[in-house]
Amino acid sequence: MHVAMEVIARKEGIKWVHVPFKGARPAITALMGGHVDACSSGVDWPPHVQSGSLRVLATHGEKRSPHFSDIPTIKELGYNYMSFTIHSIVGPAGLPTEAVEKLETAFAKGRETSEFRKAVDTLYLTPYYHSSKDYGRHLKAKWDESEKLFKEIGIIQEPATQPD
Repeated sequence: MHVAMEVIARKEGIKWVHVPFKGARPAITALMGGHVDACSSGVDWPPHVQSGSLRVLATHGEKRSPHFSDIPTIKELGYNYMSFTIHSIVGPAGLPTEAVEKLETAFAKGRETSEFRKAVDTLYLTPYYHSSKDYGRHLKAKWDESEKLFKEIGIIQEPATQPD
């Protein structure tokens, strides 16, 4: 979440102080209490927006949220940035192909259930799915993109590790 604020600051010439919190709830509490002026957060903000306590200026997603379709994305506002949270199910290296295929089939069925759709809707999430093969490519591309961006905005000079 910090990166979105750094991208905006760099483009606009803003000097602000990053205040780290141990999660979205303490950050939102600080925002609502007037202890910070702005906050880049995950999905803990919708109830506060719906109650009128907070106002969303932009979202991080690739597309506008179906729940908040009047709120532009950061990219729409002219910032070359998009972010999303990755939730993953992983297994041991060398998992047999048959097991991977069986799990992927089960996950596909699960994504089609009303329970899954309701949970996603309740959490204001926009699901994306990658097969195990596509996921590896996605992570490598995300690494390269993030490394370049982090260097540009001054978060790192060089990465501490490299992907396998």
